[in-house]
Amino acid sequence: MNETVLYVGTDAEALRRGINDRKPADRPNVFATTSVSDAVDRLIGGRFDRVLLGAGTETRDVRVLLRLAATDPSLTTLSRRAAHESLDDDLAALVDGTFEPDDTDSNGPLAAVGEPVDDPIWESATGIACVDRDGTYLWVNDRMADRVDGPDGDVVGRSLRDAPPADLTDDLPELWAHAVRTGAKQRTVVSDGPSSRSVTIRPIDGDRYLLLEEPHEPEFAFTGKYLDRLTDLFFVVDFDGRLVYWNEAVSEVTGYSDVELGELDAFRLFDSGDRERAVEAIERVRSDGEHSIELRLVTSDGETIPYQFSASVVEDDAGRPLYVCGIGRDITTRIEMQAEIESVVDDLRESNAELERFAYVASHDLKEPLRTIRSFLRLLENRYGDELGDDGSEYVEFAIDGATRMSSMIDDLLRYSRVGGEVSFEAVDTEAVFEAVIENLRSTIAESGARITADSLPTVAADRTLVVQLFQNLVENAITHADDRPRIHVTAEPAGEAVRFAVADENEGMTEAETEGIFELFSSGHDEAGTGIGLATCEKIVESHGGSIGVESEPGVGSEFHFTLPKTPPSGGEHGDVAAVPADAVGPADPSTHGDGGAQR
Repeated sequence: MNETVLYVGTDAEALRRGINDRKPADRPNVFATTSVSDAVDRLIGGRFDRVLLGAGTETRDVRVLLRLAATDPSLTTLSRRAAHESLDDDLAALVDGTFEPDDTDSNGPLAAVGEPVDDPIWESATGIACVDRDGTYLWVNDRMADRVDGPDGDVVGRSLRDAPPADLTDDLPELWAHAVRTGAKQRTVVSDGPSSRSVTIRPIDGDRYLLLEEPHEPEFAFTGKYLDRLTDLFFVVDFDGRLVYWNEAVSEVTGYSDVELGELDAFRLFDSGDRERAVEAIERVRSDGEHSIELRLVTSDGETIPYQFSASVVEDDAGRPLYVCGIGRDITTRIEMQAEIESVVDDLRESNAELERFAYVASHDLKEPLRTIRSFLRLLENRYGDELGDDGSEYVEFAIDGATRMSSMIDDLLRYSRVGGEVSFEAVDTEAVFEAVIENLRSTIAESGARITADSLPTVAADRTLVVQLFQNLVENAITHADDRPRIHVTAEPAGEAVRFAVADENEGMTEAETEGIFELFSSGHDEAGTGIGLATCEKIVESHGGSIGVESEPGVGSEFHFTLPKTPPSGGEHGDVAAVPADAVGPADPSTHGDGGAQR
């Protein structure tokens, strides 16, 4: 079986020469690394027949590797004799096998390979120390010794807590304690000016822990090839419109070669109507640090493509703006979808307008024959009541009640269809609204013996006509569903940028199943007599103001309908179009239209 070799050093050519001198069948399996810490990881994790050290490796690093080597095969060397003889005494002793560490049983095989160099190869070499469970230094390399107490300091035998390595990390004692407690590797990345370093504590066995400090290498080095994989445009441009850098997508989309792009005024890449906006966008980035804009890009063959550009300023160390760095994304699909959505919305607006016109016309056309039906039924009852008998009179009453309920439903449907469009916001005193509702429902309140109270109510931004209808529907709904003298209380409290109103009653209440979908059109909850339009109208009014509505109810306790209205008009709503609700849409309760069928659910 071919031997397994670990090579630590930078002279890969010397290593290859040593391997190639052997027959293919005798060539070893070689693991090569330039990092002592990586070599330590490999020694801890696996078995090697030999460890080969390149020239320039510090003596203390050699000792670390020696202590960690767990094998003891025969010692050999791949280096030429001249190279071997030029090694320092300590390293030569290690190669010859005459150096004895503290633990003679751990003396592992080491050989040297490659030419020695005058300058050390580990200018940013890993600092290494070994610490026992009590936090005592067992040994350190030169760089770690410098970190602890200078090159002449006597570090071994001292405590990690008393003499922590300077500028390593303030959390080092806690990091080490956590490694001891968990028996697991601990690692953190620290910053030291422009450079980053990682600090690792790795358990060797139950009593020893390896402390490593090394430059922090990112997972991968970021280069332009990654930007070339982007389908979006990536670019860097100066403030005069000269492209400084661009990825391959820029050439592919525009159709210009790299030479042409390097000579081209970047602003010429945009539609003539957008060039001035592009110049303004660059200045906006210079002043604000970032900006986003939609521009039409023009290719070399004249094709126009809409793009969304997002850019940020690139500054020098003194904070002076140097370049603009940005991304461009093709938004053709988005614009096409937006146009399609707008077309569908226009169709829906037209359809809704037609439905509103239909509902208005249908309601007026239906109410006249209903009035005729009710009138003739009353006439029939008055003139021929004695001849009809009890059953006949009862049938007539059923018919009159049905016609009345139908008329009520038509009125409610008409009101519902007219709630829509833009809301005309104004300052609405809800105290005055509450008083108007009490006046409108005066006869209903008197007949039911209802007691209706309210806290101090604020001013909101709303459409007054719609708010009157909203309050009246909810109060009348509570009166209608009371078994006995209704008790209703209206409250208001701040809710961020809105006001939360509540209309609470002490009626029989509803179950969760009965409240589900209660605001849907023609949903009457547990009330079979209701039209199922009143609460749907309430929801439509609240949502047209940007608010929300809900109900909380408990059987045997009562119900609370709550909703929100804005304190100030939503953005752009202050001068909106007046909602299509006639002035007579809300007025005093009409017994002929509500009566027994006046429930608003």
